[in-house]
Amino acid sequence: MNVKQILALYDEEQRMSIEYPGLRREATEHAVRHVDLLGTDSVIVYSNLDANNADRVIQDQLSHFEKLGHDFEWKYYEHDSPPDLKHRLASSGFEVGEAESIVALDLQYIPETLTSPAIHDVRRISDVKQLDEVMIIQKEVFQTDEDSLTRRQIEHEMQTVPDSISVYVVYVDEQLVASAWIRFTPASQFASLWAGATLADFRRKGIYTALLAVRAQEALKRGKRFLTVDAGPMSLPILKKLGSKRLLLSGAVEKYFAHWATCAPQRHLSSNPRVWCYYQKDWKGNCPDPQYWNCPKQYTRTGAGPIQSQIENSRYS
Repeated sequence: MNVKQILALYDEEQRMSIEYPGLRREATEHAVRHVDLLGTDSVIVYSNLDANNADRVIQDQLSHFEKLGHDFEWKYYEHDSPPDLKHRLASSGFEVGEAESIVALDLQYIPETLTSPAIHDVRRISDVKQLDEVMIIQKEVFQTDEDSLTRRQIEHEMQTVPDSISVYVVYVDEQLVASAWIRFTPASQFASLWAGATLADFRRKGIYTALLAVRAQEALKRGKRFLTVDAGPMSLPILKKLGSKRLLLSGAVEKYFAHWATCAPQRHLSSNPRVWCYYQKDWKGNCPDPQYWNCPKQYTRTGAGPIQSQIENSRYS
C-alpha cells in the first residue's frame, strides 16, 4: 500500500470509527468525540468541517464540554478542513501544543532489527500495582500527572479489557529504567505505540529499540498490519530508518475549564479543614473560610494530561 492508501485507512480506523475503553464515543454530524467516563479529560479525534461551519461547530463543542465540566483536547491533522483549523481553534481559546509526525510501519516489511531476540530485560506487566513505578518514569520523562487520564485509562484497560493494551518495562540490574505500551483496536489493521520513556542515565543503550521490537513482535503475532506512532522530531529519523513511512503532521490543542471547589470542615480534622476538589475527587489544600460550607470560588485545575499527550521520542532511547 502507498502512503495515500495507508492514510485513508488510518483516517477510517484510527479516527472516524475507533473506540477507546473508558471513553464513550459520540459521533455528531461534524465531529467524533470521546467523553471520559473515568474522569474529566475528553478528546475529539476527528472532524469534518468547512470554512462556513467551522467556527460554529467549534463553539458548539466548547459549549458541550463546558456543560459537562470536562477539559478536552482536539486533535487536528494537516489534511483536515478547513486548512486554517488550527488557527481557528487557537482563536477560540485553545492552547496549542507541538506538532507531531504520524508515521506507520508496514509489518509485512519489518526489518530484522525488530524481529531479533531482545538483548535487554524487557517484561510485560500484568499487575496494576506495577503502574506506580511505570508512572514514576512517565512523570520523570513526560511530566505526566500520576492521576492523569493516561494512568486511569491504562488501569481501566488492564482490569477490564486486558487484550486492548500491553504495558512493557525494561529492567537493568533489577532497576526499572524504561516503560512503554501498545494499544490494539478490535477489527483494525493498526496497533499504536505510546509513551516510550527511558530514564536519562540509561538512554542511547538500545532500550528504545528494544521496546519498539517487543511491541512490533506482539503486533505481528496478533495479526496487525501496521504500527503507528505519534513521532517527535528526534524519533522520526530512527523510525524512518526502521522502515516507517511519514503519513502527515498532526497536533493537538487543549481547552481547560475552571473546576470550582466547595469547602466543608471535616469534623475529625476541624483544626485543619481542607478544600474538596471535585476535579480530583479528593481533599486538597487549606480551606480559605472554614466557617462555611460554600467557600469563595477557586480555580482548581491540576493539569491532568489528555489521551493523546505522549509521544515517542528518540532522546528517551
